[in-house]
Amino acid sequence: MATSRNPRGSPAPAWCRWRACRYSVPCERVGRRGSTRLYPGSVAIVADNAIVARHERLSNAGETRYDWQHYIPLLQRKPGVLPAF
Repeated sequence: MATSRNPRGSPAPAWCRWRACRYSVPCERVGRRGSTRLYPGSVAIVADNAIVARHERLSNAGETRYDWQHYIPLLQRKPGVLPAF
């Protein structure tokens, strides 16, 4: 569902991919399996029978939707670890 590390070895943003678009998930979900539920205007990411993230659905390939709240635990452990969005 989510990436765990980028090629340089630093923590990467947690996200899942659907149709060439990326949607953030809580950083504690990195490396865990999940599924995607599609609705007309939104995308829900489900893990352990619960919705762990919900985003407005993107329409253009290559776009990314981030929710800054997904990264709070990571930033508490390592301030400045994420690149500027």
